[in-house]
Amino acid sequence: MKIYIMRHGETDWNKERRLQGHADIPLNEFGRQLARDTAKGMVQIDFQVAYASPLERAKETAGLILEGRDIPLIVDERLKEMSFGPYEGLCCARDNWEIPDKGFIDFFTAPERYQPPDGGDSFIDVQKRVSSLIAEIAGTWHPDDNILMVGHGVVVSAFLAIADNRSLVDFWKDKVQKNCAVNILEIKEDECRILEKGIIYYDEQVRDW
Repeated sequence: MKIYIMRHGETDWNKERRLQGHADIPLNEFGRQLARDTAKGMVQIDFQVAYASPLERAKETAGLILEGRDIPLIVDERLKEMSFGPYEGLCCARDNWEIPDKGFIDFFTAPERYQPPDGGDSFIDVQKRVSSLIAEIAGTWHPDDNILMVGHGVVVSAFLAIADNRSLVDFWKDKVQKNCAVNILEIKEDECRILEKGIIYYDEQVRDW
């Protein structure tokens, strides 16, 4: 079984480096174009089912990838982005830092020390729900199936960290991936491993986080 886990297309808040979390921010036109280009690159992959986060930016990305194909789309809360509580909407760019808690920098530089704000998720919270989803999929679908999943920056990194058996210290080993970057994981004999990481199917320039 192969899982094609990808990050959603670009939003205006991505461009502005604002924490999105559970805020339901839609794709911008550039983000839609990234998804359409990615769809062309994945057109030969025979997906049996697709999963998406309930947030609109992920659902719309999944819809654009699947456009014209008769493939069921399942919306699953476990693919939802990490919540940042009251800090959602604030800029986290180094030259325009708006987050009142200076310790929040641990989110990027020392995830093993990160303490979420009230109402926010921890890295462990996200990893637990991603692990639950992986286990459910392994027990539900056929070993030869191809499954598309559309999530968010932290969620995608959680998939990679679990498949790579990393500690929290190395959670950001692959950094925050570009919008619409695709990763291929294989589930075989109850083990999940990474086949390919950070595949880009578009020519447009998207800056790194």
